[in-house]
Amino acid sequence: MRQFIRNILMLGVLGGTGCSHTPDLPNSIIPAGCRLGLATYTYEGYSDSTAYEYDSFGHLTKTTAIRKEKGRITRQISQFFGFGPDHYLNSRTDRITTYTNGLPTITEGAFVYEYQGTPKQIQSIRRISGTVPNDSPWTTTYQYTGNQLSQYREVAASGTLLTEISVGSDGRPIRIQQPKFQLIDLTNGLISRTVSGKDTTRYTYDAQGQITNQTISYGDTGERIERTISYDNRLPIRTGELRFKGFPESDLSANGRARSNVQTETIRRYRSGFLIESSILQYNYAYNAQNYPTGYARSDGSRARFYYTNCP
Repeated sequence: MRQFIRNILMLGVLGGTGCSHTPDLPNSIIPAGCRLGLATYTYEGYSDSTAYEYDSFGHLTKTTAIRKEKGRITRQISQFFGFGPDHYLNSRTDRITTYTNGLPTITEGAFVYEYQGTPKQIQSIRRISGTVPNDSPWTTTYQYTGNQLSQYREVAASGTLLTEISVGSDGRPIRIQQPKFQLIDLTNGLISRTVSGKDTTRYTYDAQGQITNQTISYGDTGERIERTISYDNRLPIRTGELRFKGFPESDLSANGRARSNVQTETIRRYRSGFLIESSILQYNYAYNAQNYPTGYARSDGSRARFYYTNCP
C-alpha cells in the first residue's frame, strides 16, 4: 500500500512541473512575478528535484530532473529549449540518462515545433531524431475549433495511433482513446478510465476543475482504492511556471488543473466491500512574501521545497 500511495502521490505532485502552462511571455521584458527555479521532493529514501534555467529575456531554456534512491542518482532527464525571433518555442532536445549499478545509459531525442494561425497556435510536435520504443509518440498534433483546442493526437513512427483526445469547451477531455485505455465523460464532471477492460479509474472535479475524488477499481482482485482531496485556496506551485507561447491552457491527463494547493488527502483501500486500510495525509505549506508556496511538510514525513527567481 505504501508503494502505491507513493507512486500515485509523486505522480500528482510532480505532474505540475511538466509541460509549462502559465501566461504568455511579453514581447519585451522578463515577466513580473516569481519564477520557479528549483523544486525538490523527498519521501522514504527517494528524492526528486527539477531545476529550471532561463535566459536574460526570460525564456525557459533548460530543465534538469534528477531521481535519487537512497542517495544514489538513478535517472536524470535534461530538456533543452530553443526559441525563434518571435519568442515561440521551435525546438527541444531531450537527454535521458539512466543508471544501472552505477553505469549510465544515455538516450536522446530532438523535436521541432510548428504553429498555425494568427496569433499562432501550436499545430504539431515532430520528433526528428532519436531511437524510441514502439509505444512512444513520433508526431503530436493539435486541432482547434476557433481558438479552443478540440483534438489532440499522438502517432508512433509506424503510423500507429497511440492517443486521441477530444477536448470539451472547458478544456478537459471528453473522450480519450488509447490502445489500453479509454476515458469517457459520463455526467457531472465524472470521468471513467478502463484499463484492458478490467481496471477502472473514475475522477470527480470541483467547479474550478480540480480533482476531488479518484476511485480505482481492480477487476481481477475486487479491490477498490478511493482518494479524496481538499485544497487550501492559496496560490498553487504552478503559478511560478512559465507557459510556452501558443500552447493551449488545457489539461489532457484527466488529473485536473490545480488552482490551489492540496491540503488533505484521504486514501482508503477496500476488498470485497470491506475497508482494510486507511490513511489521511495532511499538508502544511509555507509561503513567501509574494504568497508563492516555498515548500510543504506532509504528515507521512514527505518534504518539498520550492525556490524562485525574479521575485519582485
